[in-house]
Amino acid sequence: MIVDNRLTPGTPLKAAVLAEEIGVSATPIREALIRLAADGLVVWRQNRGAIVAPFSAREVRQVYQVRSVLEGLAARLAAENADESLARRLEAIVDRMAAHLAAGAYRESVALNRDFHGAIHEQCGNPELLVTLRVFWDRAQRFRNLAVDLTSHLEAAHRGHVAILDAVRGRRPDEAERLAREHVLATSRAVAAYIDASWGRRRPGDLDA
Repeated sequence: MIVDNRLTPGTPLKAAVLAEEIGVSATPIREALIRLAADGLVVWRQNRGAIVAPFSAREVRQVYQVRSVLEGLAARLAAENADESLARRLEAIVDRMAAHLAAGAYRESVALNRDFHGAIHEQCGNPELLVTLRVFWDRAQRFRNLAVDLTSHLEAAHRGHVAILDAVRGRRPDEAERLAREHVLATSRAVAAYIDASWGRRRPGDLDA
């Protein structure tokens, strides 16, 4: 709910309210809030409970900077471990992205982004990397979902996916790592610029904190 921005920055998080909405007891909700705070998605305020973590464009850049390194390593390892099955899977996803872009179905194209990168993650063969990627993926995706109008960036992002696919399929680890890092950093610049333009220097949610 936080990553999808159904719970926006600064929203108070009451365990009892969330438990009723989701249909579970309050105990797992409290445990989830603690875990989400460790992941940077929730902030605990002294004597005031939890809220959805606010953020700034600077934080967006910092999160994407770390994610670019992680995605680069994952792409390198995937290229080293690549087989025909991975190549076919990535190609099918890229083709579906292209079809959605051609039809103007931008949200559908963006939704496939996780499938593309997820396929690479699965092939990297490093479970420790996957744990860290999950945290930074969710934080970065939350920012990307706020910038839903970034349709101008989608064509460039798609070209990035095609280039990464070609490097992974060709088992070129150095190139795959470089392209994956550049791809993530390009998205970072686009999202940070969008957030700067939309909110300026104000941290989303600060007025509610």
